[in-house]
Amino acid sequence: TQNLRAYDIPVAMVARAEKENNQPNGASVIEQAEAEYMVTATGYIQSTAALPQTPLGIQNNGVALLIRDVCRVTLGPQMRRGIAEGHGNG
Repeated sequence: TQNLRAYDIPVAMVARAEKENNQPNGASVIEQAEAEYMVTATGYIQSTAALPQTPLGIQNNGVALLIRDVCRVTLGPQMRRGIAEGHGNG
């Protein structure tokens, strides 16, 4: 979190960058020799190694600011999503 403070970047900005970089990027058609080729980019993260490479913005010196520059990326347990209990029994 010290690097986040040094760059004045909120955690929400890091989360938004990851979400935006994990979206389908659309498609385009290339015509060549009377044939059409559709080019798509899925954009879905394939491994945790890709996460530190996610851009957050541009630094004052014109160099891209990446997630790896402001924090450490690790793989952790999945978040618990809800709990159901009845009279203390769950």
